[in-house]
Amino acid sequence: MSLAYYKILASGDEFVQRVLELQNRIEPALRAENYAATKIQAAWRRHKTWRLIKHWQEAARTIHRFWKGFLARRRVRQMRARQEELRRLAAINRSATIIQSTWRGYQTRKNVLDFHQRKRKLQAICAVNDRVRGEIRADYERQQFEVMTEMQQNLLLLAERQLDRMHCQVSTKAHPGIHAKNRRLEEAIKEQSRRTLRHDPKTLEALRPPRPIFTPRSIKIEH
Repeated sequence: MSLAYYKILASGDEFVQRVLELQNRIEPALRAENYAATKIQAAWRRHKTWRLIKHWQEAARTIHRFWKGFLARRRVRQMRARQEELRRLAAINRSATIIQSTWRGYQTRKNVLDFHQRKRKLQAICAVNDRVRGEIRADYERQQFEVMTEMQQNLLLLAERQLDRMHCQVSTKAHPGIHAKNRRLEEAIKEQSRRTLRHDPKTLEALRPPRPIFTPRSIKIEH
């Protein structure tokens, strides 16, 4: 080996020694530098954290403020909508009341007019009914009078025929117990019987036919 190699070996030991010495001097500086960097980083992170917290707090306050404003505006809109709905319902109720009162007044007037019309119509019907009933009663009484008169005349004629067929026989002193025909006396008795039949009230009432049971039914209609 050459001399240069041994010189290098000798200088290498020194170099190592010097490196170790430098490391021993640098290590406290590095630790101090690391400590300072750690402190700086911690302070910076604390500062960033506080800034972030403040930002979040401000954001939360802003959100809360906007949310309260939104709720307040929504309540105001709801109140306005409710008031508008109440006003609309009140207007509808007023209109309905007016329509109902108008309709009821119309119905009342119509009912009153209808009542008077019905009353006049019923009065006219009652008048016609009374007139018809009177005509029917008069016609019935006339027919009854005609029938009764005809029956009375028939009975009188029948009685006169029977009277004409009868003969009057009397007894005399010359012929007691023997009935002889006396025309003058017979005619006088027949004429007296005819006058009695035609003019005696009791005889006429006895010859009058019985009244019929049927009479027109009377219908009472209240006006």
